[in-house]
Amino acid sequence: MGRSKARMPKRTHTKPSAPTRDELAQIYGRFNPDRLWATLFAAASSPAARHRATSVGVALAASLRASSITNGSSREPLPDIQELVDAAAESKGIGVMHEDYISTDPTNVATVRVGDELLHYVPGLVERPIADLSRALRLADAVDDRLVRRHKFGIANVVRVALRYVDYCLNTLQPEWQPAPDIELGDKIDVPVNELDAASRLVSMDPLESLQLDQADLLALEWMTSPAASAKYNHESPTSPFGRTLRYRLAMPDQRYRWLPPTYVPEILAHAVTELVDGLERDSHARRRCQGVEATW
Repeated sequence: MGRSKARMPKRTHTKPSAPTRDELAQIYGRFNPDRLWATLFAAASSPAARHRATSVGVALAASLRASSITNGSSREPLPDIQELVDAAAESKGIGVMHEDYISTDPTNVATVRVGDELLHYVPGLVERPIADLSRALRLADAVDDRLVRRHKFGIANVVRVALRYVDYCLNTLQPEWQPAPDIELGDKIDVPVNELDAASRLVSMDPLESLQLDQADLLALEWMTSPAASAKYNHESPTSPFGRTLRYRLAMPDQRYRWLPPTYVPEILAHAVTELVDGLERDSHARRRCQGVEATW
């Protein structure tokens, strides 16, 4: 009696699965990391791509993680922005329910006063960026003495770092922005070439050379800095998908950093302020001061 022939399992036809969070970083790792970052930075900042801010945020986080796994000996041509962003959306299952809101056109720049400075500020992705900033400054007046005692920096330092950085970015980006008042959900991403060029120039420079931060400001910035390998964009966060992180540290011998685009700064700032205030929960004196600020808000 001969051996029976093993029956081959039936082939099943399945759709290719969407890239996962780690797979997306592996895909992005095939491209030149500086060009990838500049392209995504331009998309995140552009009036013409603000309807895809959530997916672009996911892409930015993946490109940061990819910086630690990039193979320097192999570089594939960089796909267009639409393909990069769509891949990011698929990796996190982001659909129309997650991108059903179009934020204010960033060309609607406001001028705000912080201490003795007049700085330019963008609306970002929050509903009331100026109100959030005013609240932060009032909380700084109320509890910064307690925070400085604990952290060596306070809310005023966090505000100064964030707003000087936005103002610095706008010096390069704003002259090239083209308003996009009629953009609609579902529109293709079309970032003008001049905006891409401006973003490339901006990210090639170190903001610290222009921000003129003092020691307390630098401590606040370090508190808002995270390793690039840990970057994530939690699109379901009720406050800030990037948390309090403004800047990411690359795993390189020469200590390089990537700063997030200004679009995300208003929510990062609001989250950072709340985190600092929440840290004073056991300080009854500081808590009463905060309650006084909130009661008049």
